[in-house]
Amino acid sequence: MVDAILNAGFPGIMTVLSGMGNMEQMEDNISFMKDFKPLDKTELAAVEKVQKIFKSKNPIPCTACRYCTDGCPKHISIPDLFADMNAKQIYHDWNADYYYNDVHTSEGRKASDCIKCGKCEKACPQHLQIRKLLADVADAFEKDSEE
Repeated sequence: MVDAILNAGFPGIMTVLSGMGNMEQMEDNISFMKDFKPLDKTELAAVEKVQKIFKSKNPIPCTACRYCTDGCPKHISIPDLFADMNAKQIYHDWNADYYYNDVHTSEGRKASDCIKCGKCEKACPQHLQIRKLLADVADAFEKDSEE
């Protein structure tokens, strides 16, 4: 949504894509843009500063759109596994291991189950290197369980 707000402020922009998954999100986006005013220079600088801080702390910038999961032949819940990885790396959240092992991969479908077909990467609007990131997730969560 932040990118949509920033892009909407440029002259000549008539449409922004903000990513919506249901009617409630669409209505929220429409209401937000109803009386839209572009950000001033101070506001833009503040947003850019926050974006830099956020990006420096978010090792996997997945937006959880779930486009990657639709074509996955192994039915891996990629956004959930990326969220687990972010929780582990950013917050050192001890619950991340629980969620990875007992919730998000309870039916199998671990990061290491990826067959590297690349369908997920073709669908990803963020252009993430999902196959490599899943290997990183497997290294972070599964190496301990193998010992």
